[in-house]
Amino acid sequence: MKLVHKQVYWTLGLTIGLVLGVQCRIAAEVKGAQPKSGLPTVNTYFELLSAGDFELAADLWTPEALERSSRFGIHFTGIPLKVDCVSPIMRNVDLVKDLSVPPVRGYQDLDGGKWTSLEFFQVVNGEELKHTYYAQHRGDWAWLAYPQDFYAANWKLVESRYFRIHVHPDVETYLNDATLAEADRFVEAMADTLVISKTMRAEMAARKIEYFYCPSDTMVELITGHRSKGTLDLASNDIISSTFPHYHELLHLLVNIRLQNLPLYTMPILREGIAVRYGGRAGRGHGALMDLGQFLYRDTLVQLDSVLTMKGFEAQAGADIVYPVAGIFVGFMLDKLGLEAYLKLYLEFSGPFLTLDSMTTELVQAKLATALGYTSWPELIAGFDSYLTAYTGLHVTALPGGLPKGKERLRHTGVVVSDDKEWLAFEFSWPTGEKPEANLLFGPIPGLMGKSSALFDEQYGGSIPFEGYRWGVRLDRNEAGLYDYVTNQLIAKYIWGITPSDQYFDSQNNIARIKIRKSLLDKQIPKANEVKLLPL
Repeated sequence: MKLVHKQVYWTLGLTIGLVLGVQCRIAAEVKGAQPKSGLPTVNTYFELLSAGDFELAADLWTPEALERSSRFGIHFTGIPLKVDCVSPIMRNVDLVKDLSVPPVRGYQDLDGGKWTSLEFFQVVNGEELKHTYYAQHRGDWAWLAYPQDFYAANWKLVESRYFRIHVHPDVETYLNDATLAEADRFVEAMADTLVISKTMRAEMAARKIEYFYCPSDTMVELITGHRSKGTLDLASNDIISSTFPHYHELLHLLVNIRLQNLPLYTMPILREGIAVRYGGRAGRGHGALMDLGQFLYRDTLVQLDSVLTMKGFEAQAGADIVYPVAGIFVGFMLDKLGLEAYLKLYLEFSGPFLTLDSMTTELVQAKLATALGYTSWPELIAGFDSYLTAYTGLHVTALPGGLPKGKERLRHTGVVVSDDKEWLAFEFSWPTGEKPEANLLFGPIPGLMGKSSALFDEQYGGSIPFEGYRWGVRLDRNEAGLYDYVTNQLIAKYIWGITPSDQYFDSQNNIARIKIRKSLLDKQIPKANEVKLLPL
């Protein structure tokens, strides 16, 4: 049946558009379904996709969805509708040109009929394609919309220089001026690192990064369909996360903003590696993860060869240990190539899913070796090993032991803090027989007094009030870590079981010694009357 095409007009300033041609099509030709169900909209959407009329199909989305999708000028090559690019249908449009049965196999009314969720399901050439669409009812008709706009419709909005944060009521208490300032600072720092133009930075400040701050991983799964700490929704450019700020996902967005035009898919080791290198992952800062990555690689707990391909990486991605190795390897490539050459390589390893999925380990090895100026993969590995040898002295975040020639900065109830040019050292001592564990808080921020920290509450479960200290050095006889209660991250970590050392814990005298790189602490040093010692 021939489709009727009509000119689409949007009224500026209104949130409800009138797609006259599509509405006439629905009213005239869709029978047995009420417009309020959203089913006519989705059926018509797939008829338009099947006919290749992507422009008119786009007009079935809400104006807000279309605006967010086009925000920051990001385009995915080969994807006809970015607004729907997370759907497997959009990535396989040629497979759904002739739908023999209705595409929607079930739908559910939500919020008293104001919204509908609709499940697309088709088996095409033996491949199952499924996706949940959401339709919002405005007036007499339904329009395609993002699920986050349904779930977060009544969440509070909080803005900073670069963010518009949709905040679930359960986590409102965790947003404060210091945390917002650090999130903005990270965007500025990464914009410098990635060489994002001043014009684009101004656009980011004006239009904002939409951030959906969820109360749990379960809510992230409800919105995205995938259980995780958070994700970048490529279709909308929104970040949906159960933590704030989520630097890893921000890095993905900033890389896309820097590149502007790129394929939807990139080889995971390059894509995830750069996000770990600069943004860390899952509440662990980039330095802590890079340290872990070098250990995992050196002890062959992760074989680099096994995660070079798309299949290899995805097969092990469920284990968090893959990401630190990707981060340290990309750190090596960035140091070797520089940013511009690395981003060129990033694009060379981007393309259609089937193209990347078919690349063998040997092909990836050859391309990487050539790009990095080596004659073979073994020669590249030798260069990587040399990089790791130098890494400890230059970059490792925490080491066991003290500073024999350090300058004492603080002496406080069983704790001595000293420093030199590079390191801040902590010596904890306990009476004989007392359990060796403590958390030294320091770096109070006046504006944080009376506020909350998600990380602090996670550690103490509300049993101890948060008193506005930014930093905490937590340790026991087995490990020590530096924690940032403003950005809710583990910044540095030493684990005796990974790198045993007699310099860390003296069991005879019940003393633990750890030193942390000063550059991680934003120049803050514990001072008298500005510290507090807590139990674990």
